[in-house]
Amino acid sequence: MQRLKTESFTPVLGGSIAGSQGGELPEPQMTSQQDALLKQLAHDAYDLQAYRPSLTRSEAERRIATLQAKLKLQGSPPHTQ
Repeated sequence: MQRLKTESFTPVLGGSIAGSQGGELPEPQMTSQQDALLKQLAHDAYDLQAYRPSLTRSEAERRIATLQAKLKLQGSPPHTQ
């Protein structure tokens, strides 16, 4: 019976990306487009705490998606969903 080779997998934890040598690279800050969109969505959704200028790109992406979904739900009557 042959043994299968397994590759080691290092998960992404704590807002950083695991490098090939075991070192960790910081995740990049959100882009200026994400910053402007997140500010506007947080204002429109009456959720100003959703915006922080120090967010990473992936966290900004998650918050933008969440706020867009929230605004979509707020924008139409419940019976039309």
